[in-house]
Amino acid sequence: MDESGDVRILELPGHPFFLATLFQPELGSDASRPHPVIRGFTEAAVAMAAARRATARVTPRPLG
Repeated sequence: MDESGDVRILELPGHPFFLATLFQPELGSDASRPHPVIRGFTEAAVAMAAARRATARVTPRPLG
């Protein structure tokens, strides 16, 4: 909540990527200093992709 009591950010616990904001965190970022919201989203996406790769089954394909 902000100083007037209005909610400015919302997340759904248990959902890996749901995050809503009433501001644009990317506008406060640059390539060397991403906003914490952007950094957290990126880290969650990388962790989810790594977990999926680790648990993915590889089906052998026949040669030729």
